[in-house]
Amino acid sequence: GPKLFRVFNCLFLDEKFLDYVDKTLKRFEIHGWAAYMFKEKLKILKGDLKKWNKYIFGDLDRMTEDLVGKINKLDIKDEEGGLT
Repeated sequence: GPKLFRVFNCLFLDEKFLDYVDKTLKRFEIHGWAAYMFKEKLKILKGDLKKWNKYIFGDLDRMTEDLVGKINKLDIKDEEGGLT
């Protein structure tokens, strides 16, 4: 089936978020029955929000991987007796 539509809560903290969503949805004119139009608008919004999220907050996946790597290095150093 279709993938879920996830939204990070941090998006709602940005004051420009609702304006961005409104402008994104107004750019497209979709015709059909209500459920179809809703589905298509979510599909459009999902792609645009991914781009906007990376632009506003950076690549969170990469930053998370970097932080986990740093923590792992500190754990190894601690096990070797290097942290005091």
